[in-house]
Amino acid sequence: MRQTVNVVREYSRGHIEVEMSRASACGAGALPGNAWGIPPEPPCGGDCGVGGGVCMAPKEIIRVRARGGEGAKPGDTVVIESCSRQILGLAALVYLLPLALFFAGYAISALVGGLGFILGLGLLVPVNKVVGNKVVYNVVGLDDSLFSK
Repeated sequence: MRQTVNVVREYSRGHIEVEMSRASACGAGALPGNAWGIPPEPPCGGDCGVGGGVCMAPKEIIRVRARGGEGAKPGDTVVIESCSRQILGLAALVYLLPLALFFAGYAISALVGGLGFILGLGLLVPVNKVVGNKVVYNVVGLDDSLFSK
């Protein structure tokens, strides 16, 4: 992504500090305008951070360090470029890592639950052999209905 920015400060070895604006993505910029083409006031106040358009709120100015600015002095305007691969990698980390950890926790709990079930069955078989043979049954009466036919 390329952006035109202002140089604020120069460092040694070709590094400079620049001011750039960070656009919000609340979607308010995607709202249709009125009959005169004037877009409506964003419902979020401009800082909600959700949606697909560009926010109409004042952009946040941030300062970043850039390399390769040999000869650029404070007050100059330069074009900088950021690597989309790094930005997308960080976005994937921020959004996909919690999801992956959720499923990992689910799998671990299912595994532990399955192991507990198997362990419970493994303990019940010897207990059943010991206790099952010690059960004593007593005859309490004769069922005449079986013999009367």
